[in-house]
Parts: sequence; C-alpha cells; structure tokens
Amino acid sequence: MERETADGFSVVAIVVSMIAVLFGVVAMGLTWRGKTASAQDTGSTSATSSKPVGTVTLADFRIALDKSPIPAGDVALKVTNKGPSPHNLTIEGLGQTPTLPPGESTVLRLGKLEAGSYTWFCSISGHREAGMQGTFTVDGVAGSATVATKAAPGAISASDAIDNAHEAVVKQFLSGPPAKTAGLGGVPLVPTIENGTKIFNLTTKIVQWEVSPGRVYEAWTYNGTVPGPEIRVKQGETVKVRIKNELPQSTSIHFHGVEVDDNRQDGVTFVTQDPIKPGQSYEYTLTPINCGSHMYHSHHAADGQVPLGLLGAFIVDCTTTPIPAFAAHDSEYTEILTDGPLGFGINGKGFPATAPVITKPGEKTLIRFMNEGLIIHPMHLHGHRMLVIAKDGNFLPAPYEVDTLNVAPGERYDVVVTSIHPGAWAFHCHILTHAESDVGLHGMTTVWIVKP
Repeated sequence: MERETADGFSVVAIVVSMIAVLFGVVAMGLTWRGKTASAQDTGSTSATSSKPVGTVTLADFRIALDKSPIPAGDVALKVTNKGPSPHNLTIEGLGQTPTLPPGESTVLRLGKLEAGSYTWFCSISGHREAGMQGTFTVDGVAGSATVATKAAPGAISASDAIDNAHEAVVKQFLSGPPAKTAGLGGVPLVPTIENGTKIFNLTTKIVQWEVSPGRVYEAWTYNGTVPGPEIRVKQGETVKVRIKNELPQSTSIHFHGVEVDDNRQDGVTFVTQDPIKPGQSYEYTLTPINCGSHMYHSHHAADGQVPLGLLGAFIVDCTTTPIPAFAAHDSEYTEILTDGPLGFGINGKGFPATAPVITKPGEKTLIRFMNEGLIIHPMHLHGHRMLVIAKDGNFLPAPYEVDTLNVAPGERYDVVVTSIHPGAWAFHCHILTHAESDVGLHGMTTVWIVKP
C-alpha cells in the first residue's frame, strides 16, 4: 500500500517527479557545444520577448496560417514543419527560420509590424517555385488579420521541384569552381627555421566558419581554419610544433598515428602532460619513427573540441621505409572526413562547396582518407576502382581494389585511382543521409572529374 503525504500525494509520485526533473537536467547538458552563427537563425521556442500570436504550418509544398488573428504590433509566429521534407519560413525583408527537419518547430520573432501585406516563402531551392509562397496581411485593428496563400503562376509539381533542386546544385558545381564560401582549410603550413630545426606555429581560436553557402557555424580551430593547416615533415627529422591557446578552455595536441620514442610528446592531458590553459603556450618536439598519412587533434575534452574543428593532417614522407611500386602516383589529394556540429563535410566544407578531384585519363591519383569524425563513413567512387595501398600509414603487403571503402573514426587509408573514363563521376559517403536528400546533393559529396 502507498503511504499518503499530508497533501495527498504519494511518495512514489514525488520520487517519479524528481527523477523526471533529473533526466531533464542531464539531457540539457548533453547538447552540442557548437551552434549556428547565422544572423537569420531565430532559433528558440523558449525565448520570452514576445508570445507567438500565430501558428504557421509548413508542408510539401504549402504554407498555412491558423485562424488566430494577428493584429499590428509585436508579432511572433510559431512555425512547425509537418511535411516529410526539410523546410524553412522566410519573411521577405524581415527574417528567416533555420531549416526545420520534419516534425520540428521554432518561433520566428518579427518585432513590431505595421498594417500591411507581407510576403513569405520557403527559400530551399525549388520549393518556392513549387508553390511554397504566399502573403499574409496584418491589420491595424486587433482580431482582423487575414491570410492568403497561393501558388506561384505556373507552379510546378512536387516531383519537378525535387528534380529542379537537384539540377540546380549540380549544375552550379560543375559549371566552375566550388560554390564560394569564406575560408579554406588544410593549406600546407610553412615552417620557420630556428637553428636548423623546422618550427610549425599553431594558434587555437574560435572563428565563424562557413561550411557551405549561408551555413555558418562557430568553430574551434587551429590558425582559423577547418581542418587546421596541413603539417608535412620527413621520417626521422626532428621538428617542433608550438601552440598558443586562445580558447576559453584548456587544450592539447595529440599526433595521431605518429610513432615517437618520447611519450611526453603524445599530448594526452594528465597522462603525458598538463593541459595547455587559456592564454598559455606549449612546445612539442617530435622525431617521427614511422611515415605515412597521420593526423593531429585535441586530446582534451576531445568529444567537443575535435568535432568543433580542432583537427588536421600530419603527413610524414618516407625516407627510410621502402616505397613499393604500387604506391606510385602523379597527383595527390587529402580528404579529411568530419561530422558533428559542423555537419557532414570533406575538408571542412559541404557540397557544393567541396573541392572536386580533377584528373585526366591514365593519371594515377593518391587519395589520403582521414576520418576525424564520430561515425563511420563508407566512401564510394563511381566509375572507377580504388586500389587500397596503405592502412594507418602502413603499406599493405597485398593491395586490394574496392569501389566503396569503410573509413572508421581515427582510421587513415591511402588509395590510388587510375582515371580511365572521361566525365564527371560522383564521389561521396554511401550513408545516403550524409550525401543526398530530396533537395539535392549535399554534405559529404564531391565529384571526380576526368578531363579528356
């Protein structure tokens, strides 16, 4: 039998309520530390500057407003995506919601609106053309708002809208350079020379990083880019890496896969070194024993710092390890795979801002895959085979051919591709939600271009 409290509530009910509150607090603490920095992301239903005075429903491909009146004044709209595809709501000249996955809601705060007619639409490519646009009217008299949504003249079908969205993004990519975004990651870092020793200087800092056109996020970086600059050294040479920490949090650097005989250089806080606190500098001295494709990244609060951008390529050119004939190549590309709060990307960018691989028939191209993400990525190349020649910096005694290669977190694979068939060939992660949707190719996608 349950004991009753003086107020009539059972002890069991009180315990259940306390557990629910505890789980709510824990859930709040598990959210990503990264967040979008777009000025148009209006984001939160918890803000209290104004209560929603209207409810907007997004669907494929229409916008609907409930019957609640919208008087002139301080206007906020609760926006819910009830369609099967991602949508946003853009009020021309006033603001825009984030892109909402199916089932998600947000509040769009428009501030004080005067009486008049306002245009709204979904700005995702092809959706407005499919009829996802209209107007709503705000009247100066409370309770007299009206709404009118109508298809655009010559509106197209939902199927055609999906086709058009795909076509637009691919044509943009193939017509010239990748879509323009601010910042370029993975650029080789030129060392300074002190007493005959190469010094690579890194500064950790927070920047606003544009992953693809209009998608800007807060990133934690080495030298202001994602990925950080490429560090390239020779097997057996002694180099120094100096880091200055301008983050609000301690950090460190681990040289992933690099074999050294001094564990003090391994970069794991409280195992091999103290944390590098905000404002401090630190110097690592490395003499790589092994060669190959390796990485560097934070090893302090790494679950947050690495997905936010503290990562880069560390390539050690072979000088004493024999290079087998099957590793011969004419050109090379490094592809660092990332996921998490910055989205799905290759070298810090999402399609159509990813860089294509450009070759010609007969050319042998080395691709260095490096997975700095949190999940596996099966990379798939259309029209060609990849000869897998090395794993984690080690040449394989028996190379093998694939068209899809699983790259797990922390793994590095070197592959050589001999370009044969002219044309543009898709090159992407084959977890399809990482690469393609009904609005076209995105994220972890690029194109292998063989020029005749």
